[in-house]
Amino acid sequence: MAEERFLQIENIDKILAALGPEVVAGPVRDMLTAIALRLEGDARANAPVDTGRLRASITHEVDNSPMPEWAVVGTNVTYAPFQEYGTGVFADGDPAFKSSRITTGGIVPRRYLRNAFDDNAAYIQEQVDKCGEEIGKLWSKADD
Repeated sequence: MAEERFLQIENIDKILAALGPEVVAGPVRDMLTAIALRLEGDARANAPVDTGRLRASITHEVDNSPMPEWAVVGTNVTYAPFQEYGTGVFADGDPAFKSSRITTGGIVPRRYLRNAFDDNAAYIQEQVDKCGEEIGKLWSKADD
């Protein structure tokens, strides 16, 4: 039901083979953490507020495996998808939020999570570039 957005780093297998995951993991974890924190903050700022429960529930998690591969930003509040995607005639994204029985009304999508991701495309690219530079420095040291 939830929409997922992915960031893929090409040739990571070659980098890992040359340097080892224990060397690359630090810069990758720093990158994922920086991106997740930024998206969490912006999603909280974008979230609609009535009681503040939704905003307070938005959090992040970074893969804690030896070589981190993912980060997640989200919430476990049950009504969060309805705020993100809208309902009734206003619903976008997942068809589960549309109903053929509703012909008027609903909740307008708030896009607090998707906008956080979309609005930070340049920041995400900066973090990926920074991570690449850090790995490049480690690669240079390994060649010495």
